[in-house]
Amino acid sequence: MWFTESECVHAMKVASHYLGFSFTRNEYSIWQNAHPEYPTAAQVAHRLHGFNEAKVQAGLIPNAVVKTSNQFSDDELMSALKNCYQELGGKFSARAYHAWRKKQDKMPALDTIRNRLGNIAELQKKLEMDPSSLNAASIYDSDKWKNPLIQFIAGQLSLRAYKKWAKEHKGPSVSALQRDVGSYEEAIVEAMNRYIQQIKDGDHIPLRHH
Repeated sequence: MWFTESECVHAMKVASHYLGFSFTRNEYSIWQNAHPEYPTAAQVAHRLHGFNEAKVQAGLIPNAVVKTSNQFSDDELMSALKNCYQELGGKFSARAYHAWRKKQDKMPALDTIRNRLGNIAELQKKLEMDPSSLNAASIYDSDKWKNPLIQFIAGQLSLRAYKKWAKEHKGPSVSALQRDVGSYEEAIVEAMNRYIQQIKDGDHIPLRHH
């Protein structure tokens, strides 16, 4: 079956009601097997230029970078960008980087760079202005620090993480939260609103030590 871009975005939004706002491609595939009327993960990724990009277009939290990306420091990611830019004669794009990377030895993936350093358009502008200006300070200025922090929060508040925490600390079950407020996500929103107010009031919730 053929699906449009809007249908793929809709599928991601529907899946989020079942899987939470930060689900993996594998979790989506398992869900889609039970809901074959929606596109597969491969179809979504193909239609929307990547599964993470599909999550962004659906207003969801993109997945954190894969573990293999941890082998690269931010300096190494920036060095790869500069080398690609210089070797291609001052040109830089996603397609150009993919082609350049195939000819290199153990260069970071483009998704790793985008997740850690920002989107391609922003990086391209910085490279065109001055390659030497591509540093951690310039990348994380203004609002650019928010996406990594959101990814961190999403990981800590994922449905899987909560189930594990609730089991270890005898917290309310997900079904109990659903009965009380409608969904796990709505419970998170209510709890976060209360926590944010407590921060503003200077009344922080003490951390539980083990």
